[in-house]
Amino acid sequence: MEYNLFRVNFIIKLFCFLVLLLSMILTQQVGSNSLNVDKLFAIANSITAVQNFLNGGIINGSSQLVLPFLQQMQRGLGDVVNQMKQDSIKAQHGLNDVCLNHTNLMLEELMQRQGWAMQMIDALGKPGSAFLDGNVQWLGSYDQCVGVEAKLVIDESKVNSATPVHVFKGRYCLARFSVLSVPSSIIPVSLSVGVCVPDSCDDNSVRNLLQTVNTAAGYFFENSSIAVSDVVCHKTIKYDAPAIGVIVVLWAVLASLTIGTLYDVITRFRQNSVKQNPKLKEENETIASFSHEEEKPEKNKQWQGKLGELFVSFSIYTNGKKLLSTKQAAGALTSINGIRFLSMSWVVLGHSYSASALIIQNMKQFLDVKSHQWSFMAISNATISVDSFFLLSGLLVAYLTLREIKKMGGIKKFRWGMFYFHRFWRLTPPYMLLLVTNSFLLKYWFDGPLWNQDGFDTENCKNYWWTNLLYINNLVHTDKTCMIWSWYLANDMQFFVLSPLILIPLYISPVAGTVVCIIFLAATTVPPGLISYDHNYPPDNPHLGGLAGDDNDVYSKLYIKPYCRMGPYIIGLITGYILYRTDCRLKINKIMNFFGWTVATGLCLTVLYGIYNPDNTHTLSRELASVYTATFRTAWGIGVAWVVIACATGNGGIINSILSWRAFMPLSRLSYCTYLVHPIVFYVCFETLRTTLPVTDILLVFLFAGNIVISYVVAYIVSLAFESPMMGLEKVILKRKKRK
Repeated sequence: MEYNLFRVNFIIKLFCFLVLLLSMILTQQVGSNSLNVDKLFAIANSITAVQNFLNGGIINGSSQLVLPFLQQMQRGLGDVVNQMKQDSIKAQHGLNDVCLNHTNLMLEELMQRQGWAMQMIDALGKPGSAFLDGNVQWLGSYDQCVGVEAKLVIDESKVNSATPVHVFKGRYCLARFSVLSVPSSIIPVSLSVGVCVPDSCDDNSVRNLLQTVNTAAGYFFENSSIAVSDVVCHKTIKYDAPAIGVIVVLWAVLASLTIGTLYDVITRFRQNSVKQNPKLKEENETIASFSHEEEKPEKNKQWQGKLGELFVSFSIYTNGKKLLSTKQAAGALTSINGIRFLSMSWVVLGHSYSASALIIQNMKQFLDVKSHQWSFMAISNATISVDSFFLLSGLLVAYLTLREIKKMGGIKKFRWGMFYFHRFWRLTPPYMLLLVTNSFLLKYWFDGPLWNQDGFDTENCKNYWWTNLLYINNLVHTDKTCMIWSWYLANDMQFFVLSPLILIPLYISPVAGTVVCIIFLAATTVPPGLISYDHNYPPDNPHLGGLAGDDNDVYSKLYIKPYCRMGPYIIGLITGYILYRTDCRLKINKIMNFFGWTVATGLCLTVLYGIYNPDNTHTLSRELASVYTATFRTAWGIGVAWVVIACATGNGGIINSILSWRAFMPLSRLSYCTYLVHPIVFYVCFETLRTTLPVTDILLVFLFAGNIVISYVVAYIVSLAFESPMMGLEKVILKRKKRK
């Protein structure tokens, strides 16, 4: 009961806070005239009317809580007016004169019931329902506010016409308040309220106004429940130098794509015309003979020349066909395509829930329900989906590299320089182009009450972009990350750099390779266990997939560190080595096959659901929690590794048929770009919403479906523009031979 009284009392205080805001504005000028004071006392009379209404018993028991507060507010209102007059100079110092005059003008016109003034007040964020369930973002109406144009009709006696004169436009500001003296049972929140002010007011003016109002609120409340923490006003922003630079690069890429595509299409059209017209073919052969061409006409194709190949590298037509192709090469590990797509979908699903925290209206109720559902462990424990990618990455590196070493005649003849260059060249161009586009350009393309006009991680990217380029952003400046989800790329690159230390011993001697693998596994198993034990980290996700907040300490010390995440990658290297040595022809009898599937399924289910603890009645001890933290990612990798081995050796049954579905091939090729773009898609979707939503599972399923479709579409465009051309250029310039 005490808890509910606090929450209801808090709502009433916030409502009266907005009333006080209007009254404060009316008395902001030094030497306020009696008219403004009368308006302020008119508000007091309105409060009296509310008191009389409550005294009538219409709201029954609520009046016992509301009446004392309103009576206290009315008694103090006269004193506040006098005090505000004395403090008006102090209150005015943070407001520029134009902002102050326009604000007073807005209120004057509001009293005259002018439409534009009423729209500005109507656009203010107001307390809504479900506050007790976490509705702490009162955004108001963004579009209504920015669409306001304040106009005055000049007296016809003074001018020749009564044409309205434009004065100012509406500016939307989002004010954030820290909630003070909140019971510990409530999730720490920051209250956000949309405010519509004249466009002559800047962040500082609105902040000082709200702070002054909050100070005045102290006259009504012995202990103020809120404090102004931040104010962000939306404004018209102009393209800066970095944004212009990115635009130039994007136009250059677009021009290259256009030229390459036109060249490719025209060349193909001419060749098809020659094949279909024998006379034209004879004429070409005659011309070739007079020009002393030694090569056959069929081989004398323009796109096979150096310049032609460079053009075709940028062809949307050719690259698009390659990306969407479902042809499977002989001996390919086809089940990997399905695992990669399903893992990517799981990553997107988990991030859909965590990113939805931006727009959830019923946060407390949603978390209370989800924390007791065992099925929600697939969301709160979704971080293991990334470990599937580490496993697949290590598997492919070992399988393909060992085959290439054998093909080239040994370790000494293998081109280790190309080994590293190819990886860097494959990952970096789309990564860097998306980084600069996301950080410096995206902010100009969208708007909304929650939209960050400063860009995403703009300052961090300006100062620490080099950590991303060198793939060390998980080791240095981890508190100032650029593209926070890029920690995975840094880990994957670091694992790749270290992989020869395991691959070479494995290639030389299975025994030596096994010893090295054990050493590396120990080196990546012990640290997370010790860190977890030392800091007493819980084994489960205490924040339900990121919905209840982020634990930066766990993130920076445990989650992103390579020595805590390499376990699945090492399992992948071992798996790739097994498939290489057996040439995917490992004989497994039915008993071993059944045993393998049982163990793999048990491991994965234990990792995913084993720590389900809805009522906190079976909390793991500190020791067991550290053991789980040390081993669960590696255990997950072992389970997924068995799936790959079973499918590759013909023991996968229907699972192999599903995972090897041809439709998964193009989706699998787009996994890298999808990982890069999907958080951007989320934030564009959620931060451009005009209001918060009462979230349900059905709504989140629809949001997930839309996000994953859009993410793959955007990934396809990014791959065509940035990834595929770079791979084509590498083959042309370095004369890399295609693997058959």
